Amino acid sequence: MNDPHEELQTQIMQRRVSVTPAQQSAIEKIAAHLKTQAPARFILVADRNGHVLVFSGDGLAGAGLPELAALLAGDLAASQEIARLSGVFQQKQLILREGEKQNTFLCEAGSDLVLFMQTDAEVPLGWARLLVLDAGGQLAGMQLRSQADEDIGFDADSLSNNLNEAIDGLWN
Repeated sequence: MNDPHEELQTQIMQRRVSVTPAQQSAIEKIAAHLKTQAPARFILVADRNGHVLVFSGDGLAGAGLPELAALLAGDLAASQEIARLSGVFQQKQLILREGEKQNTFLCEAGSDLVLFMQTDAEVPLGWARLLVLDAGGQLAGMQLRSQADEDIGFDADSLSNNLNEAIDGLWN
């Protein structure tokens, strides 16, 4: 008999997230607000497959964004499985790595997204934790669609509106 948790994990990992321009803008605003409030050296938002949606900042010595996003998604998935196997799994997982010079936060942002933040060690941990959990909650509240949820066909009105917005954006 198959483990229902394994089936759910497989479905999540096979899911491709579709982000509308308005959602992309909202994700960018949440990340920018978090970066200034914390203050953070680096912010990255990726989907659970490791595809980068938003990044801001510097300070990642030689790390490629796609590789980092994939590793972060894998890190979160591994931590969730460890928690499940040890009987302490909870939603809204936050992983903190405290260092001498920098601290990193890896936050589950709903079933679709991963939020990563890097701060200087001088930033109070409680403050940074509060902000990253709040931003993760805002991201989790977004209703992202997966390609599995979408129809094979297309909506002509939606396509027309998107094209008009794109053309208007070229002139503004």
